[in-house]
Amino acid sequence: MPSSKIRLGQMKAWQKYFCVFSIYLCSFSGLAYLIYIELVSAYSINEARVLLIIHGASSILFTLTIGSILTIHIYTGWMAT
Repeated sequence: MPSSKIRLGQMKAWQKYFCVFSIYLCSFSGLAYLIYIELVSAYSINEARVLLIIHGASSILFTLTIGSILTIHIYTGWMAT
């Protein structure tokens, strides 16, 4: 078993930055949409369309991030046992 190549508990730098970026972008775009709808424009969803587009795209990035983390996590856990 090649245990020297398995890095348990460590992500690659690009994966960590991509993960943090997608989580923050998804969270802040959802929060901005909520604040905009509740405080600025209570009845017009058409004006908040750009925020919904950003939130939808960032949720796709977040899903890709979770998928990339899970594949490495499952593989290293399987090889560690």
